[in-house]
Amino acid sequence: MRIVRCVFKYKQADDQRMAQEQQKRTLVFQGERTTWISPSSLRELLELKAKYPKAPVIVGNTSVGLDMKFAGVHHPIILYPTMIPDLHDVSSTANGLVIGTACGLAQLRDILREVVLKLPEEKTKIFHALLQQLKTLAGEQIRSVASLGGHIVSRGSTWDLNPVLAVGNSILNLASKDGKRQIPLSDDFLAGFENADIKPQEVIVSVFIPYSKKIAVPGQRSIDVSEALKVPGVVDVVTASDVPGENGTKDEKAYAEDEVIYVGQIICAVVAESDTQAKRGAKKVKIQYKELEPILTIEDAVKHNSYFGSEKKVEQGNIEEGFKSVDEIIEGEMHIGGQEHFYFETNSVLVVPRGEDKEMDVHVSTQYAIDVQKLVASALDVQSNKIMCHMKRVGGAFGGKNTKPSYFAVAAAVAANKTGRPVRFILERDEDMLITGGRHPFFGKYKVIEYVVLKMDNAYKIPNFRVRGHACKTHLPSNTAFRGFGFPQSALFAESYLAAVATQTGLPHEKVRELNMYEGISVTPFKEEFDAANLKRCWKECLAKSEYYSRKTSVEEFNKQNYWKKKGIAIIPMKFSVGYNTTYYHQDACQILRKRLEPIIQKNPEGKWEDWIEGGFIQGVGLYTMEEIQFSPEGEQYTLGPDAYKIPAVCDIPEQFNVYLLPNTQNPLAIYSSKGMGEAGVFLGSSVFFALRDAVAAVRKERGLPETFTLNSPLTAEQLRMACADDFTKMIPKDKPGTYKPWAIGIA
Repeated sequence: MRIVRCVFKYKQADDQRMAQEQQKRTLVFQGERTTWISPSSLRELLELKAKYPKAPVIVGNTSVGLDMKFAGVHHPIILYPTMIPDLHDVSSTANGLVIGTACGLAQLRDILREVVLKLPEEKTKIFHALLQQLKTLAGEQIRSVASLGGHIVSRGSTWDLNPVLAVGNSILNLASKDGKRQIPLSDDFLAGFENADIKPQEVIVSVFIPYSKKIAVPGQRSIDVSEALKVPGVVDVVTASDVPGENGTKDEKAYAEDEVIYVGQIICAVVAESDTQAKRGAKKVKIQYKELEPILTIEDAVKHNSYFGSEKKVEQGNIEEGFKSVDEIIEGEMHIGGQEHFYFETNSVLVVPRGEDKEMDVHVSTQYAIDVQKLVASALDVQSNKIMCHMKRVGGAFGGKNTKPSYFAVAAAVAANKTGRPVRFILERDEDMLITGGRHPFFGKYKVIEYVVLKMDNAYKIPNFRVRGHACKTHLPSNTAFRGFGFPQSALFAESYLAAVATQTGLPHEKVRELNMYEGISVTPFKEEFDAANLKRCWKECLAKSEYYSRKTSVEEFNKQNYWKKKGIAIIPMKFSVGYNTTYYHQDACQILRKRLEPIIQKNPEGKWEDWIEGGFIQGVGLYTMEEIQFSPEGEQYTLGPDAYKIPAVCDIPEQFNVYLLPNTQNPLAIYSSKGMGEAGVFLGSSVFFALRDAVAAVRKERGLPETFTLNSPLTAEQLRMACADDFTKMIPKDKPGTYKPWAIGIA
């Protein structure tokens, strides 16, 4: 690293000035059990570390001292390098700051405060994050003596400076008697992995903290791969220009071409002998961008008329006449966030050239092997029978490996075609979440007629009905199939406007739903005929078996007796359309799966299917109450792993969880009278959403707040608390919109 010193001038701390003024001599303090050595130069420190590799290097003694006092740890030799100027140096480079590791945390705070005043905001985001952490990190006394190096080496808790430094791609500058080297301050370092750690004879001399890079939704201008090709082990760099045939599809490209349209889009692939070498090479690729105004939210897309295809519309009856004949119209809107698939196995591909006739074996984790074969063949400009697609098993991806693996297979196949060598492509969890997209977010507005909804025979068969929809095009990763195929979003929206009608009329929500439920042979607005007999049976049996009205009375009584704690209850019907239009796909699949299941059925003849519904229900609970995807205002996804993105855990499963399948039912429209369970189960989790809504309504009624209110999905603890407004929520300062830049945005 080439260091350009003194771009900024900083005040020297007292201990640094004193160190420079003292005579250059080593101090040794000999105790009964411990020798304390304070070397005067970096060279001497490195010699001592080579001689005593187990000796700790301390500055403020806020960590080692505690271990010695309370844990009984004994160190025969302790090295105290506070007189060494090299460890106090602070300098700037063209790309960031270099901070000596003996720099105290209070001194670090003062340095960062000075820097953020002098540099553009987009370059100092990581410094702002560090300053935010330093506000609450220990007390002022500890911050005055604790050093940056000691803090890093202690690998403290997950809310200290280390995760921020890791996210900022900080580099540790190490030295030993044998020479110098650099290692990234990464998750592997913080985890203490041997291949990413400091060696016993090494000392951290300084920490390089890069300036934040401006994240833009850009038009790609140029790629410079020359430095990447010099990295040992790098074989080649593959770009869109290396694709012999079609580079993906018209809607989505395997490699970015003229424009980079979202953070995480694949621009090029660095092919190397090992994963580590490939990552090193990727960091050397230089890309220049032309910044464009990002379109990130659904409302942004509507504003800019940014859509895929034309408007979709379903309509029946006469809307205009319907609105003329009523006294009251209820209007509202709802935001429903997306959802990550969070499958166990991340996306992976292995492409092996066969060496003749351009044939290739593609081993891929996918739910849609035909699409993989088609896109790879198209990209390599060969016939489909030249591409042999292999997959060991299908399942557990919830739709997340339906279309995306095809593009990853293309990226790997083009690399294998160019190099003539097998290529393996594996995404780590954060990369997978960044690139692949998930369930589509949803934003809807409704306008319903109270009179019509309450007086007609079937609520969901509204005589005057119109729904219009657009697929929005944004500068975010494209979304894909997910368990339920859009039903969990649209059905939650429908139940929300039904709840709004029930609230407005003052009738019980379950009564409004029951009055307006499909009955008998019915036809949907999209012209599908079905018999609603099973719908009514499910509703009545669920009311009876759950003892719904008895439980509701208990909930109401509990709420009367408790001010700070409320309960809620809900029952939600569902009519779910299952399957693809091409039925023979399912027939073949059913026959194959049935044959494979025979040994399991024979071993467990009393086995049940309820687990499928339970799993779907819990995934729905995650969608509607906790799984919140967050993006920066520039379009960078924050929620890239289990630390930031919360999926349901064992503790979120209801202690009493009863699943009941309606017996002796026939389905003449399906093969072997089959019925879908795995997909449909997701929406059942919405009952938790509406039970929480019921509890919030009880709070608001008791506190004299408006009973008409909007709750969006996911209905997180924060949103619930703010909906239960009181004197405490009023104390939260509210900035005027437009006067600040939010740290995160909702994209729905």
